[in-house]
Amino acid sequence: MDPSSLFKRKRDLDELRNKRPKYDVFVNYASEDIGNGFASHLKGAFGREGFTICNHNELPKGEDRSSELLKAIEDSEIYLVVFSPKYASYKECLDEFVLIMETYPMFKKRKVFPIFFYVYPSDVRNQQGPFLEAFWGHEKDVDPERVQIWRKALKEAGDMSGLNLKDW
Repeated sequence: MDPSSLFKRKRDLDELRNKRPKYDVFVNYASEDIGNGFASHLKGAFGREGFTICNHNELPKGEDRSSELLKAIEDSEIYLVVFSPKYASYKECLDEFVLIMETYPMFKKRKVFPIFFYVYPSDVRNQQGPFLEAFWGHEKDVDPERVQIWRKALKEAGDMSGLNLKDW
């Protein structure tokens, strides 16, 4: 990588750190699992309270999606991650989640808030329960390094304080 591009990226990050985020909330969830139910109600409730919400499902598909997704994550202040029974089945959710976990520490006031929706924090932390079967599948058809990155990020999230809705 060209050293001048590293300097530009550092300068861009410094500007981002001092800029007011475009979105109050970025919600990461498995839309096929809970998108028309819980996640939709959650986003609606935040919207009614005046929060700006990044609707990342409307980002472009294809090659530009990853750069647009990173920009949306960098432009958000609070990250709600809704772990549901089928969450770990979706590689896109896991990749998006890893971006969140890599990005939020660069900003002093950004927060990740996990919501454990019909899963336990230990299911996420240890990839057990509904996460176990999904990871068996991933280990067969996904690069092992990528799987380890997912596992590490999930362990970190499982150790965070959040909202447990398993027995809700």
